[in-house]
Amino acid sequence: MVESKARIDHVGSRRRVGESGAARILDRADQFLARAGGSPAPADQYREIYHAALRGAAALLAERETGVRRPTRNAWLRLAKAAPGYAEWVAYFTSVSGVVAALETTARTVSAEEVAVLHGRVQSFLNSVESDLSRAA
Repeated sequence: MVESKARIDHVGSRRRVGESGAARILDRADQFLARAGGSPAPADQYREIYHAALRGAAALLAERETGVRRPTRNAWLRLAKAAPGYAEWVAYFTSVSGVVAALETTARTVSAEEVAVLHGRVQSFLNSVESDLSRAA
């Protein structure tokens, strides 16, 4: 049986997660979200929030992927195969990855509103991931 612990995420709600590798990765996602709030520039916040989403994908992949060799390093393509129920999230975050790439080249900026929208969606995504991982435990 997997033991679980209670913790407080960055918005003050309590999560219960197991001590699995996936749970540790999900903890890391929460750290990225918390760190985003301390970044002064919207572009930096956006990138940190996106990295939280990537950690959420990694947590699911840690539980659902089998085998050692993976044909692609793209987390969203891998998640589409490993967790077909997340197809809408995969489509959304694939588009967000294009924004993040443009931010890296300074070809694009993001507004505080875009940051807030992404934050809300990533929080929802992480909650879904946590719920799925809890059911699997």
